[in-house]
Amino acid sequence: MLEWLENSAVARLVQETIWGYPIVLSSHAVGMAILAGIVLMLNFRVLGLAPGIPLDRLKPMYRVALIGLIINVISGSMLFVSNADAFFQSTPFWIKMGLLGAGITLMLVMARRIFDSTANLLAPEPRASTKLIAVVSSVAWLGVIVMGRLIAYWDWKDF
Repeated sequence: MLEWLENSAVARLVQETIWGYPIVLSSHAVGMAILAGIVLMLNFRVLGLAPGIPLDRLKPMYRVALIGLIINVISGSMLFVSNADAFFQSTPFWIKMGLLGAGITLMLVMARRIFDSTANLLAPEPRASTKLIAVVSSVAWLGVIVMGRLIAYWDWKDF
């Protein structure tokens, strides 16, 4: 299956064309900057940074974060198929995937908590449990970024 992925048309586009890999990798970096940047901004606001900005004013930014997520799912899938066997054996890749799953889940939970209820939007201070989600979410997204970088440089399977 991994060999089939690495020989697919998408993989060949990324592997063999002069602009394929740079464009896909750059798209992945831009998508992550959009996604993680906005999620961290929302988390920091929930944690008390910039209290003068009402949470409801940040709701349009959450929608932009979803665009970043879509960009990353597409570009990340393209990067994976271009070197599926190596990614499949990479410990940092699997840690990144676990943190990514946690980050996306926490992002959706956070959005529901802060945007889906008028009572939450009007509350002067987010609940302690919402603040805990913001802390864990921030750690998860920072971990996604760090593990994503370590995929290229460090393989922990020998440890």
